Amino acid sequence: MKHMLCSLIGWFLPFVICFTCLAGCSTDNGNTLPDSNSVTSSPDSAETMLIVRTSKDAPALLVYPFDCLQTQIEIVNEFQKQLQNRTEGSYKMKNDGVATDVNADANTIEIIIGDTSRSITATLKTKLQETGRDAFGILVEGNKIAICGTGVYLTYLGLDYFLEAYCKTDGTENVYIQIPKDLEYISTPENPYPDPHEVINSGKKYCFYALDRMTVVPTEGEYGVMQGACTDGTYAYVAMIRSSSSREIGIVYKYELRNWKLVAQSKPMELAHINDITYDSKNHRLVSSCCSASDDYYGLLFIDPDTLESIDYILSPTKNRAVEYIPETDQFILAMGYKFNLTNNQFETISTTTCGFPYYTTQGLCYDGKYIYDARYQYPAEFQIITINTLANEFIKMVPLYNIETEPENIFRYGNTFIMGCNGSDTIYRLGLVYKQWW
Repeated sequence: MKHMLCSLIGWFLPFVICFTCLAGCSTDNGNTLPDSNSVTSSPDSAETMLIVRTSKDAPALLVYPFDCLQTQIEIVNEFQKQLQNRTEGSYKMKNDGVATDVNADANTIEIIIGDTSRSITATLKTKLQETGRDAFGILVEGNKIAICGTGVYLTYLGLDYFLEAYCKTDGTENVYIQIPKDLEYISTPENPYPDPHEVINSGKKYCFYALDRMTVVPTEGEYGVMQGACTDGTYAYVAMIRSSSSREIGIVYKYELRNWKLVAQSKPMELAHINDITYDSKNHRLVSSCCSASDDYYGLLFIDPDTLESIDYILSPTKNRAVEYIPETDQFILAMGYKFNLTNNQFETISTTTCGFPYYTTQGLCYDGKYIYDARYQYPAEFQIITINTLANEFIKMVPLYNIETEPENIFRYGNTFIMGCNGSDTIYRLGLVYKQWW
């Protein structure tokens, strides 16, 4: 995304502007700019437009949530820079803390970004949720402009769209924010998240970012150590173990992917160190890497996804500490020591791929038919990483992973995004493989 951004001030100018020039234009992210039917008032005079500039004495406030991921703060920070570069105005960042509308100055121009505690955000979120899809929107009430999406990346798309649609010149070199009063705009992009394969092949710099917190997994009793996770396309399965014995006891939790509602959990059972899990669609079973020294890393455990009961345990011919099933070929990938062993359905090695980044500890695998994504962990480290390889023995890249809390434990692909669980925080995140520069 190359659009630059803009913002607001605390006073109005009488100004006549024709807004119909926005009709039919589009941004680089594929979202059509609104025509006159997209607004709640006819933009034919200064009385129907909120027209603002900024100064050091009357800056606009960029309000973001107090309890949010560092990713969102980074996006708002970049938004602020773009506004300042574009308009040479003054824009201050401020989190909402425990603020409500009572704490806000009605005369101050505010762009309220993301899932804040403000009532305008709650109104906008309700409208977004009613779409039943990934969406972003813009809502204007008085001097307050709310921009929010159904996730952090969708909020970014909303900010990007805001720049393109509402930062307009008056015919001179000056650029102002010119936005209809009482605007209510909702967009539901067809494919909001960038395709990982396109990002990888773009030639641009890219990284994995934690975009959203999906849920926090329960830590019942001593079962407080997150390990493997996977999906069957409808449900997600996450293992939590008690690590006080050589073959750990644990619980498997089952979630609906569409809303991360917990629908079932297993009884405590012997899972060993269930480091990674995959779904074997041919045999309708969960296959987990025991990753235990007691079985010399040959152990595999099978779990029924319906009953969440253990149904079998074997010693495979191939060592493993992470496992992934390939439904198209009825094969498995078993990882061990920076090597990815392609096996048949009896876990016998067919070929071996060596990773070009032989550092950090392999935690969990994800294969999407083209690339192997290998979540790695090291402590201490400035950031964690995910390596990308192919089964044709091609090492693509070591990719930084930003803004997760504590140890990455598992990873699987979900649409154009990835799901990752982290030990320590017991949090499940949505990851995006996105370009390193937001704008």
